[in-house]
Amino acid sequence: IYNFQMMFTLLSISLTDKYYWLAVWAVLGLIGLLFIVEIFLKLNDTPYDNVNRIIRKWASKQFYFVTFLAGVVSGHLFLGSTVNWVDCDKLGIQFSCDTFNILVVAALCIVLLIIGLLTQKEPTKERTQYILYAAGLVVGHFGWSLNIYV
Repeated sequence: IYNFQMMFTLLSISLTDKYYWLAVWAVLGLIGLLFIVEIFLKLNDTPYDNVNRIIRKWASKQFYFVTFLAGVVSGHLFLGSTVNWVDCDKLGIQFSCDTFNILVVAALCIVLLIIGLLTQKEPTKERTQYILYAAGLVVGHFGWSLNIYV
């Protein structure tokens, strides 16, 4: 039996809670998609073919933002700072600092994507990947810290 009462209570929750549930379902959907892709990769004829190897190959060739974004998410979740890195009021930014921080991270990822697509055709060295991950940790720690919201 489907619980219609729960469906109606979801329609009356606040906008912040709706964004929370949207994020939860998006993450669960991505996990499910990765699981399905992993099953298909295990069923093909290529030995040792899995999502991890494919993403690593992409990240070492052209998609630098993958390694950088992994560092940003790690710094955001596990190393967060309690001090905001920029004062949006003094800079005259019209929107909140939370939005500004996310836009900075997105802009850096887009710049790395463009650099990778335009310049790199050979796999990079591991050292470059470590530098990108460390830069992502710094941005995630100072620029987009989870602890500011706690």
